[in-house]
Amino acid sequence: MSDYTDVVVVFKRKGGMSLWKQMYEVDDEFGVEFKIIDYESADEIWEFLDNNKLYFYIIQTKSNELRLQCTEFNRDFHRLVDNDDGEEEMFSICASMGNGPDDRIEEHMEESDHEECEIE
Repeated sequence: MSDYTDVVVVFKRKGGMSLWKQMYEVDDEFGVEFKIIDYESADEIWEFLDNNKLYFYIIQTKSNELRLQCTEFNRDFHRLVDNDDGEEEMFSICASMGNGPDDRIEEHMEESDHEECEIE
């Protein structure tokens, strides 16, 4: 079992669109490191989560959205990352790493349509 608690693991869908530029570098301002893992099926994600220790992870969905999740919640709880404001999202992700998940996960889960959030 590997420990990924000090990084944000990003599951990038094989064939999916490019991720944020910041995800390929260690962020100097916030000190966040991302671990990019390519996946083909959700089973690969769940297997990784079962076999490694981590708190936060991001999954690129089939519609190329990025969904932020926390192992503190079940696997259905998530919120979408705002791709248009990478700097704001970096701040939010860093704050979550330090203080735990924010209310935006619960707010997002109250929305009725999660079609764009589907992994497969």
